[in-house]
Amino acid sequence: MKKNITSAVSTIYKLVSPLVKRKAKKISFFSFPDASDNSWHLYRHMAKRLEGHHFVWLTNEPPSTKLKNKINLVSKKNSNKVTIAKKNSLLGIYHFATSKHTFHTHGTYSFIRKKSDTTLINLWHGMPLKNIGLLDNKSPDDICYSDILVSTSPLFSKILSAAFGVSSEKIFHLGLPRNDVLAASANTDRKLIAEKFSFWEGNKFVAWLPTYRKSVIGDIRQDSKTSSFLDEWEPRILDEINQLAKAREIHLIIKLHPMDSLNREFEYEKFSNIHIFTSNSWEDLNLDLYDFLSVSSGLISDISSVLIDYQLTNRPIGITVNSITEYKRGIIEELNFEENFKSFKISKIDDFDIFFQACKSDINFEQGSVNYNKPIGSSACDSITTLLSIS
Repeated sequence: MKKNITSAVSTIYKLVSPLVKRKAKKISFFSFPDASDNSWHLYRHMAKRLEGHHFVWLTNEPPSTKLKNKINLVSKKNSNKVTIAKKNSLLGIYHFATSKHTFHTHGTYSFIRKKSDTTLINLWHGMPLKNIGLLDNKSPDDICYSDILVSTSPLFSKILSAAFGVSSEKIFHLGLPRNDVLAASANTDRKLIAEKFSFWEGNKFVAWLPTYRKSVIGDIRQDSKTSSFLDEWEPRILDEINQLAKAREIHLIIKLHPMDSLNREFEYEKFSNIHIFTSNSWEDLNLDLYDFLSVSSGLISDISSVLIDYQLTNRPIGITVNSITEYKRGIIEELNFEENFKSFKISKIDDFDIFFQACKSDINFEQGSVNYNKPIGSSACDSITTLLSIS
């Protein structure tokens, strides 16, 4: 039934679309969560540097006052216009259809099947370590249509080509907008970000960003034998980690993935040096994740694209290896990730202490034999706007 409805809407859109006039300086953005990730960073760049454009945010949920304030604040000092509309509404589809360029991180509309006068740019939400799209046995009908994709290196261009079933000519090695802040992290105002946290006393921040094992929104699935990252450890592991963090004068910030089932069912103790944020409580901080990462002293994660991004900081990276052994979807073989990616392997409590000591040392972390972020000479945001002749 859903496939038939999508096909019917696609046919109607193809008939009506040629009658709609695209506006040269109208640009639409999609992301998940709303106003986040690569789309957010590109919008933030464009809104500050362009004049006379009409920016449209198409949201998954009815836009809250908080979201409207966040989006409008970026553009309030110039001549750009900003519109926020619910994605799945006639108004949302109208704004999409009249935009010259559309950027997204997770897809646009399922009824878009081939090129129209609107140029669709897939920024995605990080270079994939795990199988996605066709590599994850998805149907071609499940793949979001895009005219252009961006990657961080020729290796990932090849992987995206296979995952999305597109020719290499459609994929451009430009870097990811969200990574611009990591590449220029020396320019970030650490104190301004640190003051978002009431517990900050000048100590170092270390980020722990576990990906979901069991999702409850978006693409509903269970990718691991376990239901959460905590299931891979002994019951009192956080107590022990907290003592190590306290001794090393480190604050460990654990932020849950937006799709993680723990966002709905997680009850946890209060710790002196471990601070756990659900998706909602992080949103309450009004702090972009990558702005935070730019001032962090180290990163712990698992099968997550943030590992690739964080290479740009030259700071310590730790991987919880138990997550890899329990993971069901599979890592993309062509990456040779476990062999080529340099990291601290964390499988027991003592490994956390070794990692915390590395984060305290302030030395450049030696990268592995493969750098998955090939330098391109200018920021990703600048490269994307130049490619599309947006001015």
